[in-house]
Amino acid sequence: MELNSRSAVIAFVITFAMVVPLGIFVVQIGDARASPGSTILRMGFTERIDSLNPYLGLTETSQLFYSLVYDSLQGVGQDLDPVPCLAEEWRIVPGETPYGSVWEYNVSSGAVWSDGVPVTAADVAWNINLNSGVNYTTMWTYQPYAYFMQYAEAIDSDTVWIHFYDRINNTAMPVSFGDNILISILPRHILEGMSASDISFSWSGTPVVGTGPFIATPSLYDDWSSGGVITLVANPNYHGGPNYGRYVQFDKMEFHFYDDPAALSLALENNEIDIAKLPFDEFMDLKGRIDLGLVPNVQAYDGPRPDGYRENVLINMKKAGPNPSRLDPVIRHAMAMATDKAQILSQFYMGEGVLGSTLISPVSDWHYDLGVGEEFLYDINTANALLNVSGYLDSNLDGVRECNATSYAVLQGYVPVGTRLSYQMLVRMEHPEEADIAQFLASEWAKIGIELTYTVVDQAWLATVVYSYTYDTAIWSWSMDPDPNMILFTQSKRSWNGWSDTRYSNPSFEENYNGSVRETDALARHTYVDSCQSINYQDTPYIIFAYLNHTYAWRTDTFSGWGDWDSYPGRSLTATWSGNPLFFELTPSVEYNSPPTDVSLAADPVFIALGASVDFTGRAMDADGDNLTFTIDFGDGTVSSVVSAEAMYSEHVVSFAHSYASEGTFEATLWVDDESGIPGANVSVVAEVYVISAGDRSLSSSWYDLFNVTTGEWWGLRWSIYGLDEPVTSSYPYIIKRHGSPVGNDVYYSSMRLDAEGLEMSEINMDSSPEFLPLLGSERGGNASIDWYLQYLTSVDAARYPLVIQTNMDGWLNVLNGTVTLDRQAAKAVMNMNDADLDDFSAWWAANGLTFVTEYMDWLNYEGNERLDIYNMYEYPLTILYSTIDAEKIGETVVLTYDIVSWGMEVLMARWLHESFLPTESMYEDLSLKATISPTSADVNISTAVEYAAYAWETALIPEGLLTGEPCWIWEPVLGDVLASVAQHPYSEYDSYDGLTRMCRAPGNWYYGNQIPYTYPPAAWNLSFNETLTVSWPAGDQTFFRHLSLGMVDTVTGSMAIRYSEPMAMDLPGLINLDQTARTLTFTGPIDMWSWSKDQIKHERLASEWERLGILPYGMPWVEFKIDSGLNTPPTALFAFDPEFGDTSTDYTFDASEAWDVEDSADDLEVRWDWNGDGTYDTGWSADRVAHHQFSTPGTYDVTVEVRDSLGLTDTKTIQVVIVVIPEFPTIVLPIIAVVVLLFIPWRRRR
Repeated sequence: MELNSRSAVIAFVITFAMVVPLGIFVVQIGDARASPGSTILRMGFTERIDSLNPYLGLTETSQLFYSLVYDSLQGVGQDLDPVPCLAEEWRIVPGETPYGSVWEYNVSSGAVWSDGVPVTAADVAWNINLNSGVNYTTMWTYQPYAYFMQYAEAIDSDTVWIHFYDRINNTAMPVSFGDNILISILPRHILEGMSASDISFSWSGTPVVGTGPFIATPSLYDDWSSGGVITLVANPNYHGGPNYGRYVQFDKMEFHFYDDPAALSLALENNEIDIAKLPFDEFMDLKGRIDLGLVPNVQAYDGPRPDGYRENVLINMKKAGPNPSRLDPVIRHAMAMATDKAQILSQFYMGEGVLGSTLISPVSDWHYDLGVGEEFLYDINTANALLNVSGYLDSNLDGVRECNATSYAVLQGYVPVGTRLSYQMLVRMEHPEEADIAQFLASEWAKIGIELTYTVVDQAWLATVVYSYTYDTAIWSWSMDPDPNMILFTQSKRSWNGWSDTRYSNPSFEENYNGSVRETDALARHTYVDSCQSINYQDTPYIIFAYLNHTYAWRTDTFSGWGDWDSYPGRSLTATWSGNPLFFELTPSVEYNSPPTDVSLAADPVFIALGASVDFTGRAMDADGDNLTFTIDFGDGTVSSVVSAEAMYSEHVVSFAHSYASEGTFEATLWVDDESGIPGANVSVVAEVYVISAGDRSLSSSWYDLFNVTTGEWWGLRWSIYGLDEPVTSSYPYIIKRHGSPVGNDVYYSSMRLDAEGLEMSEINMDSSPEFLPLLGSERGGNASIDWYLQYLTSVDAARYPLVIQTNMDGWLNVLNGTVTLDRQAAKAVMNMNDADLDDFSAWWAANGLTFVTEYMDWLNYEGNERLDIYNMYEYPLTILYSTIDAEKIGETVVLTYDIVSWGMEVLMARWLHESFLPTESMYEDLSLKATISPTSADVNISTAVEYAAYAWETALIPEGLLTGEPCWIWEPVLGDVLASVAQHPYSEYDSYDGLTRMCRAPGNWYYGNQIPYTYPPAAWNLSFNETLTVSWPAGDQTFFRHLSLGMVDTVTGSMAIRYSEPMAMDLPGLINLDQTARTLTFTGPIDMWSWSKDQIKHERLASEWERLGILPYGMPWVEFKIDSGLNTPPTALFAFDPEFGDTSTDYTFDASEAWDVEDSADDLEVRWDWNGDGTYDTGWSADRVAHHQFSTPGTYDVTVEVRDSLGLTDTKTIQVVIVVIPEFPTIVLPIIAVVVLLFIPWRRRR
């Protein structure tokens, strides 16, 4: 066989040969700006990249991403034939027997990884071996290729041999597809320390280091995880340029994602993107408007997909699932004859495709056209006749046929006599048209006596059922690679319990498939491939509706070179393989300026005393590498500016310091401008600062009496009626077991008491916001005094109320008693009175008292059911069953006396307290509220028991010798909403957590060790100046629960202590005090708990959960009351390095000062360093946690620090450091296609 180095030949005129740094130049194109600017291909999709790991990503957009940053050995050209990629040449190795069992590949000369490390044959061999041999069952993604690979070996630095074999008998065998190995080649030097299982299932996909024509930006992972725009930059060192003439002619590309197809289409029309992949409905709408001339500069395209995408019914071929009678091929043939494919294509896919038949789409030369008499045409009469003659009759005339004694399905033992031809069909909720198709099929198949019922499930669940072969039928889709091996493999017995979705097998098919794999002559192989398709069609594991089109639209005024996708389907965006010529032939018509991104402004501290200084930190990035001007308006009329210069995609960080001359709330605004003069290049953000005069407002909160809040009789009522809250104990310690949803989500809780005292609290005042009182009059001001007591109703208390109260006792009815005292001005504001009314109060009350009480109750209902809507917290509206408010004038004051029985008043109280000053929302009992409210501020004192205040859990840190954390009780601030918002109740704090999950560590919980949905939203207990939060715990032995198994716990006792919290005293020195003797943990403001938790790096669990969720993962502070076992926990290793990027001349600083330990102080810790990740430490132990190192050669290094505590326990942290190559300045020959006027403007691309 001759060397195969077939590649596209591009005709061009060489106009100039010039020396430029890295081959970068700027071309003025048409009327576009010359500089600053960049050329960007902007692509729009409704489907997102579901993983950065090529072994995990499933979506088409993911496959496109992989094809751009990684190479495979061969690529796919515009005519779907193989082209050189990372393999520059390939051949069958002569002399190896049998001929064709060993293939040779020559690595593309000059290929380097995007981090500057050269590519070698050993890299390729490692990737092949990662997928083959003993790793085959673990690495599922490329199994159709890897099944036949025995191993690969590097013959020299540029040559790889792949050995192919028959896996069943372990003998060498030839393969036909050695010129079509479409396996992404990943960076061995980064991944070789990981196991195959970790790479396949756990690796995040970062860092993205490849050899493809595009490289990732530093922010790629953050952009991807946040759902933002993903940017790739043209690879200046791409080997395909000099080797194959594949030069990318634009600077970068962007992936834009849209949840709404209409928004995607509009973005294309508005020139916000250059190309859009559109769903059928939106495409047809846009195409219609284009045809009418309503959308200029946009071209719509619908045509055959290069991946042969097909929609079909799949039929389970295993004797399993609801009704195995489907294993009779006669029944499957009848189903096929009763399937009107033309109607399905026209009605449900809008005609976008061609009718389906065999496994391989007509887009491929490997497609088999069925001969005369082979095809199951749509024919109801013939289908009925076939079932009749085969013994499937409707004996009871109910419209559904049954199996009789002569039926093949009975004779084969698949089903007993009398089994009805009734089948289940599963369809995907993500594809709503499939339910309509299933309904259509049900009506059609009913015409031949087959009953079909369908169920809509999500795609993940459907995949689980399909690949466990426990279904009857389903609607599913398939796509294929250009070589037929991939799709034929899925029908072979070799793919059972893997790629096979029907568990199909046929000895004749297997024989022909073996021939198709072994036959290296293309013409002879065609015969085998045709036979495979014919046999499979006759066996009917699939009823293929159609090979669907892809539907795109692109702009004609921003890029040229889109090409003819009908004639050359391999140049479309759906051709998600390496080597797609589209990306090398697209020529930009305009340049763009990228505005600054990732702009942020942070103030530290957020709460400051008058006269103190606040530090502002501004951050931004600029994709063009422009200098950025940071301008800040501090909010008090003072402005400051600074200019920052950084490389492209490097973060700009600037600092400002400022003191305020007056108290108040100030909005500091930061503008970041790239000075291009282009609209949109000036971006602004705002940060708030609170300046407070020392000695004014104060708030102290204390949580105590864990286990010591008596379980009142209402708990027993709740348990007997609702079965959710089970009182576990009837004396100290008082513990409740909450039987949550889903079944088995059981958690042990205990109540605590909360005392809070707020002084000079301006957020509560009689001038505008008395919070707890209505303002029914037009006047404002005055002074009010509140003295309320709220408690759940007991049977003794209920006896004094009407019978309706007694008959509704369920444990949740509560009663509010107490008084409100109003001076004259406050009475005018609250009760809508004037001076004359007050002077003759008795007369006024006799005439207006009922109206006042009615308006007051209306206000309460408005507060509880509209403004502060309690429903999403209480799962029931505020319902007042009984109310009296009496009024009496005493001297110059009016005293209101309350007696209100309700469902939900405790929740409204929680809403009021949260809105005014408490960061948390809880279910309160035994609540005393005393408040004195003046025109400008209030003094408030509450003392209450808090239900569900602490819960049984496990510690975050795991002591030496244990596999899990120790038993503990958790206190964390939370918010009350437990339901997501709906139209009738449109506000819920739970919305941000709906659909998110957290790790369950509740002892005895059925979901222990698994992710479960959030039950409630966490809260951050931020503290301002003069604010404190104290949490205390009881003395003596206490009760803890240790997880044993599902529903089983071990009750253990021991003394209690706080050894760990987030934050800890070491995190915020001087603001947190842990007193083990007094058993108190006190936080003193100012502390911005939310910002601290988001920005900190010491607590790895907290940091990783913020990264996973992008939102506060649990309440701050997080406090663990643990059993004081005395066990030692290992330290936590952390380090940072500076600078972020460098070369062999860079002196790096490595700083492990942030490493910490629960038991030891930072000064007691020692560290040592491994600079190259070889497992041998290059330094000895040292108490000096700062080190310096310079790397001698470019590459990616796994730098590891090991930290040791005073008892010898250790922890390690590894970070990859990339040492880049300092590029030389080569002479670049620039290919110019049909350029009439060419203006070169030298510039330097910043990196």
